[in-house]
Amino acid sequence: METRDFMVSGEGFHVVPAGTEGVLCTRPCPEDLSRYYDSPDYLSHTDGGSGLLGWFYARARALNLSRKLGGIARVIPTQGRLLDLGAGTGAFVRKAREKGFEAQGMEPNAEARKQALQKGVELHPDLHTIAAQKFDVITLWHVLEHIPDLEVQLNWLQAHLEPGGLLVLALPNYQSWDARHYAGHWAGYDVPRHLWHFSRQGIQNTLQPYGFTCTQIRPMWMDAFYVAWLSERYRQKRFPMIRGFFKGMYSNGCALFTGQYSALTYYFRRY
Repeated sequence: METRDFMVSGEGFHVVPAGTEGVLCTRPCPEDLSRYYDSPDYLSHTDGGSGLLGWFYARARALNLSRKLGGIARVIPTQGRLLDLGAGTGAFVRKAREKGFEAQGMEPNAEARKQALQKGVELHPDLHTIAAQKFDVITLWHVLEHIPDLEVQLNWLQAHLEPGGLLVLALPNYQSWDARHYAGHWAGYDVPRHLWHFSRQGIQNTLQPYGFTCTQIRPMWMDAFYVAWLSERYRQKRFPMIRGFFKGMYSNGCALFTGQYSALTYYFRRY
């Protein structure tokens, strides 16, 4: 599939099979990925930004925080050591601490770490300062798809998660109705920031060789509306918010029967 970077550069990219069934990758992979994150519209490194889109993002993230921790609590009832990779501005780490977790976070973006520090949350800048630690829970909320060297990251996760520990991944689902509907304009591809694209089975195929077993998959309802809104903007349609709302609702409705939501949270145990 041909698509392009609608957010920063306008450059064209291809989404192609990655060699593992149910997994796609972005080609070419730019050598300097950091410049593709240099945009006020990239909201993961902010607390929401300005304008209606920023307001919607901030409200959706606030609603999701309790839902995320509730999902973890249903699998691991006792609070333990938690690590959030790609922690952004530290909102999830702070919420996890409030719920009793001994929580840490890692975020490579300096501006996001600065905003987190203003909340009283100091984040690690990279994985090197966490080298000797192990955790009961490791979370990656829409992060794994950004990692250039996937094999190195999965080996690191295997080594730093306690046996029986919980790995939580939130990922876009390229087999959702909205992904098929928008095709190359689907905001869930988000090339070249998203280097990997997974189906439900694809992520399980990827993690199984590293000793991870999927125990539960839960929908991320709000993502369908946000992704559809962005996709309508990328198509330069009028009234993208209204169109995105109805398209997101339709996608969620279809997923009630197929299980193919726009984004999914996966819970993996390390055995």
